[in-house]
Amino acid sequence: MMGIFSSMSKKAFVSVVLVAVFFICPSISQAETFPTKPITLIVAYSAGGGSDLAARIVAKYTEKYLGQPVVVENRPGAGGQIGFTALAKAKPDGYTIGMLNVPALNMLAGVRENITYKSTDFEPLINAILDPVVLAIPAKSDFKTLQDFIKFAKENPEKLILGVDGPQTNAQLQPIVMEKALGIKIKYVFYNGAAPSLTAAIGGHTFGTTPGASEARQYVENGQLRVLCVFSENRFPGLPDVPTFKEAAGVDISYIPSNRGFGVPSGTPTERKKIIEDAMKKAMNDPEFQAKAKEMGFPIFFEDAEAFKKKMDIADKEILQYKDLLIAK
Repeated sequence: MMGIFSSMSKKAFVSVVLVAVFFICPSISQAETFPTKPITLIVAYSAGGGSDLAARIVAKYTEKYLGQPVVVENRPGAGGQIGFTALAKAKPDGYTIGMLNVPALNMLAGVRENITYKSTDFEPLINAILDPVVLAIPAKSDFKTLQDFIKFAKENPEKLILGVDGPQTNAQLQPIVMEKALGIKIKYVFYNGAAPSLTAAIGGHTFGTTPGASEARQYVENGQLRVLCVFSENRFPGLPDVPTFKEAAGVDISYIPSNRGFGVPSGTPTERKKIIEDAMKKAMNDPEFQAKAKEMGFPIFFEDAEAFKKKMDIADKEILQYKDLLIAK
């Protein structure tokens, strides 16, 4: 008597096996075909700012290795809260990723009572850029040095106004730390990203602003802004003539740079995360990307998912020491 396999055609047998594999191991099938459509990259700040520009250049070169478009979607508002919330609540299927601005997203989660996300709602892919904060003023300002800025602030309490992409972001926290160290008082005007705060400063609507160094660089080069100091232990390569805060003020403080990395909503399939992470790693190592990033003044600082996750965990703990300062403002 013929067995069941001997009575079945070879073609039919192969079909049965393939169907069985598909249903028994769906993750294998998904990994092999992902992605099959464009991926959305959420940026929690406005178009034209440092986060937006960094996201777009990384997206461009990630597409090269991912095989699908990576479409940047700006979701500005509330100092990043709107965009971070949108990413945290997105479907965790690998088709929505986002820029993780650390420690900005940690600050919001740790300080605001109406936040509906927490830092554990994100799973990091890579960290790409480490950008120190700078104190930038209009090129026509009477302040020629940081000491001029400090002198005016001491003689005119709360009359010095800075525009920041806040509230409760590192762009606001860094000057708050400076205030405490120098015994001065500053007022703040909040914007939905670095781009509008830079525009306001250039137009003379504020005394200055505190963007990332890479965000300020182009405006320094075209003569619209002057940078009084960089909040970092070392000078910024893209602005080599600008002193550090310690050099300019004569005292040292804690520095809160901006990490611009990328991540996905928690629960995204591991195999899909790996595919995106690998494509981003290849993009970061691409000579064309590195040349373009240097041209745009972005300080590349690559960290893999594990290292970036540790940094996010540390930020959650460290932000507690600044909570009272941020709430007071």
